[in-house]
Amino acid sequence: MFSLTLSIRDKWDAHRQTLEGHSGRVWTVAFSPDGRVIASGSGHNTIQLWDAATGAHQQTLKGHIGWVWTVAFSPDGRVIASGSDDNTIRLWDAATGTQQQTLKGYNVTTLSFSADGQGLETNKGIIKINPGPSGTNLFIHNNWITRDGRKLLWLPPDSQCVSVYKHMMVLGHRSGQMTFLKFSSD
Repeated sequence: MFSLTLSIRDKWDAHRQTLEGHSGRVWTVAFSPDGRVIASGSGHNTIQLWDAATGAHQQTLKGHIGWVWTVAFSPDGRVIASGSDDNTIRLWDAATGTQQQTLKGYNVTTLSFSADGQGLETNKGIIKINPGPSGTNLFIHNNWITRDGRKLLWLPPDSQCVSVYKHMMVLGHRSGQMTFLKFSSD
């Protein structure tokens, strides 16, 4: 397998093509699930969509008023999610570029869709994006663990990192310790 990779790389051009269209720094790129479209987010507050085979610019998604840190396609490729330093996550129709939804108060730097497409997994927690049972949305906001917008637990200032899975959360502390928390669905 290693030699096969080397032989393929030996035949590749050093530079396939350059896609031009952003006037600000490109912070994020993502392929659609079928590999046909590339989405890129920039410091110019836009998302650009490109044809992956030809490099042709398809459209520009405008709406953020801050840098776009992260973009992701839904598993079926129909929705694009973008996270910006304007404290919003926006959901876009991938075919038309129409903005479908704006989630306010979420300053995320990474996001991806859950496998079922019903939620976004972010660096600050899981966010449900389709209607679902109440009480399942844990999120970190301004040093608070919140569920459905309600403050549950204040996080100590020595918390370095957080990971959330369903109703469980683990906090990493500067001291090297870790705290595991489980929230009931009541």
